[in-house]
Amino acid sequence: MTFAERLQALALPEELVDSLSTEDLAEWALAYPYLGARVLHDSAKGYMDFLLRNSYLFRSLFAREDANEVLLNKFDDLKVNYNMLINQNTAGSDTFTESGYVKELFLQSYFATVIDELSVTEKAALRDILEEKYIAKSGICQNFTTATLFYADVLSEYGEIPAELLISTDIVIDEAAIGNDISDPTSIDSDGFTNSGQIATYNGGNYYVGTYSKYGVSVNCYKFCSGELSSAEATDYENLISTLYPSWEKVTSATRKFNCHSYAWIEQSTSNVYWLINPNAFATSSSFRYIGANGGANKGDHIIIINSYGESEHSLISTSTGTNSNSINTISKCGSAGIYRAVLADIILEYGNEYKVYR
Repeated sequence: MTFAERLQALALPEELVDSLSTEDLAEWALAYPYLGARVLHDSAKGYMDFLLRNSYLFRSLFAREDANEVLLNKFDDLKVNYNMLINQNTAGSDTFTESGYVKELFLQSYFATVIDELSVTEKAALRDILEEKYIAKSGICQNFTTATLFYADVLSEYGEIPAELLISTDIVIDEAAIGNDISDPTSIDSDGFTNSGQIATYNGGNYYVGTYSKYGVSVNCYKFCSGELSSAEATDYENLISTLYPSWEKVTSATRKFNCHSYAWIEQSTSNVYWLINPNAFATSSSFRYIGANGGANKGDHIIIINSYGESEHSLISTSTGTNSNSINTISKCGSAGIYRAVLADIILEYGNEYKVYR
């Protein structure tokens, strides 16, 4: 089955979804096979957009007035087999799903996006749950993404972590507060990066904050400094993606060192260490010509996928000439996962509603 056919096969009838209680909806949501798509997205917001665009189940669940209460209870009851994550007993085994880890990824991402909607009581409950889960993974895999991803998502979205959600400084990754001074021995790189002397936490990693100059313009950019995936976690990423996206061809292993925008617009190399937040200034510079939206592309063209919020969610390179998304092959860095080759139609389903082509 194609990716589109898989998503369609997972769609419950809308009349059935509407008839279910919020409790039952939450159970169906936690059983959704594509909860693991979180590893392909730079942010919880982008991940939630994927679920909302492709499943009426999630649109209905998130609209329920008691969704936060029910999902908090599900989070509290969740038991993850953390030992399974670091013990690869079966070659190619999707331990993210089998251990229940994808459920934690989903619930953390959900609550990172609804922080402002939580009551004081709900925030206190979330804090206690986060502490309980952290203790459960301590000494086993506390350095895995879920140990810190919630905080990285909140920092990215709101610029701070509400005091009532903080547990201890040991749980928030080192130098998590944006604005801490830090020394970078290569503060001015020969290829265009200028370091501001600050560090930021983003998507589970630590990055020097600065700007990158290319194509005659300068844009905000991060440079990776610490927080790389462990080898076990990277393997788990790859097994998860091979299970969910069997038609995608892996080119490189998972890494937090660079993202899709950086790979497409700065350096198409595994030695890339830059995380480009937004590629629009590069795309609209005098070095590129806008070809059009949702049409054909030539081999080597740069493509940006736009999400439901009108934001540039994903960048990729066309590896073939085609007339539409079903005939255009692409290569791109997928979140903190690796570099993959896939047909453009699949990438659109994952990351947004439309695409723009630049040459």
